[in-house]
Amino acid sequence: MLAIENPEGRTESFTWIAANKEAIPRADCKELIKPLVSCLTDKSKAIRTSAEEIISEVMPIVGYNEFLAATKDLKQAVQQTLKPILEKLKSSAPPEPAPA
Repeated sequence: MLAIENPEGRTESFTWIAANKEAIPRADCKELIKPLVSCLTDKSKAIRTSAEEIISEVMPIVGYNEFLAATKDLKQAVQQTLKPILEKLKSSAPPEPAPA
């Protein structure tokens, strides 16, 4: 879904997700991780900001390490750029629930 190449399509996807974010905990959030990480590198500041907002909702569910792992296939320079962003989002997110 977020792997849409068209910036308007990405914007519309984020608008829809933000409007329905109460459903995020019931969704298969692992499928969102790589597309969200990819959106953090988008040329558009609006898309990067939207990605950060959605990541802040998803990260408490799937965990910081899942997002960090999603950067492993990216170039080292990109990883170095994304890591501080993900750490900032980790520190602002509520704690992850304990495993059952």
